[in-house]
Amino acid sequence: MIRLQARRKLIAEEIGNHRIVLETHIKAIEELEAEDRELTIAERVLLRFSQGGDAAEAAKQPELPIQGESTLGGRAVKPDNIPTMPEMIIEALKLAESQGAPGLEPNGMVSYIRGRWWQDAPTESVGPIAWRMWKRGELLKEGARYRLPSLSPQGETGAVAAPVPSTR
Repeated sequence: MIRLQARRKLIAEEIGNHRIVLETHIKAIEELEAEDRELTIAERVLLRFSQGGDAAEAAKQPELPIQGESTLGGRAVKPDNIPTMPEMIIEALKLAESQGAPGLEPNGMVSYIRGRWWQDAPTESVGPIAWRMWKRGELLKEGARYRLPSLSPQGETGAVAAPVPSTR
């Protein structure tokens, strides 16, 4: 029995370590995606001004599409000039709270994001990010509904914070 408990403890530690590594990789991917978006903007500006003439004349030229700008592997790519997905999720949750809603499910967040910023936002782009925000303690979750922690009244039950990985 003691050997089983010891093994379970080691497994929990290993799972926690893998989660930390996974979160590090996810953060690295998000940073690379942000840098790629910035390089896309730089490329667009350089193309615009390398067409000859002055800036006013270059601004009149139609923009050349940048390869991979609107889709990447068949999925929509977030436009450069809008907030990050976590910022948009927080904004959606703030609006929902101001209108008396107890939170939003990912499909409600997507509807708000599509109406305000990104018309082609894929439904599957919001849920995983909201889940990671919950895991980091930035959101509370009750069933499939998310809300901001500051919106949770003291002593209310049902909404839960993300479980903290064991470090033993």
